[in-house]
Amino acid sequence: MSIDIVDLPVVTRKQMAELKQLMIEEFGISRNRIIVKMSRRIAQFSSSMLKENLNQKLICMLLGSDEVGISASIASGDLAKKGAILYLISVERRKSQYLTRAIKYNQIQNLFAGSSHLVLDQLKNTQWDLVINASGQGICSYSCTDWEKQLVQIVNEMECPVLSIDSPGDRNHASEKNPLRTIRPTITLCFGLPLKELMVSGSFDRAGELYLADLAIPEGLLNKMGLSIGPVFKKNKIISLSENASHQRDISLTPAFEKELLESGEGCFILEK
Repeated sequence: MSIDIVDLPVVTRKQMAELKQLMIEEFGISRNRIIVKMSRRIAQFSSSMLKENLNQKLICMLLGSDEVGISASIASGDLAKKGAILYLISVERRKSQYLTRAIKYNQIQNLFAGSSHLVLDQLKNTQWDLVINASGQGICSYSCTDWEKQLVQIVNEMECPVLSIDSPGDRNHASEKNPLRTIRPTITLCFGLPLKELMVSGSFDRAGELYLADLAIPEGLLNKMGLSIGPVFKKNKIISLSENASHQRDISLTPAFEKELLESGEGCFILEK
């Protein structure tokens, strides 16, 4: 299903995080519930990218330790149950306790800590069927290490599809002079509402095709914020955002609540701590 994004409000990554926080604090939706919902959407979408045939398919996941990485690590269990072979790389150079618990729960064995050149060799010399970038801000930062730069270069040179979860990379410091700082996905999947960072026309680090997954944001919360998404997820829980609309939209026309947030710092949003 493809829709025109002018029918949807666009938010920044920070605002989306604040909406999730309100779901937790004002609507009693646990963070675990949000993470599990994200994991199911990631597994569902990854399966569709491989045409629902996961038997013996090689899938590599790049994981940060935030909710995106944890969601993807949980999704790995669903993919493994369908026959896929998962290799998970913690891009933060250590196996975080959160990832370790999630992977142990899903009985996935192949979790590698970053910084090892053996990991890079395996990444480069394997014929992957799919790479999932769920690193969040774990890589591609301004202070990229040589290991991270090599990892990004290897992924960008792959022939297999690359799926990024949410907005990848550091868009404040990346540039044409530093093209290796950003993984360039085939498809980017975001959650809840379209992210402004993905809608900027002429963005130097392409996001590929854009898809939006339902996060079940309470209608009462959307109404409180003066937002509406209508019945866009009535038939499908994952929808395609039309490419033409993303280039035509004037992203300076932001919702009124954003103006209030930026100017006063007040209102219903929970500001970053």
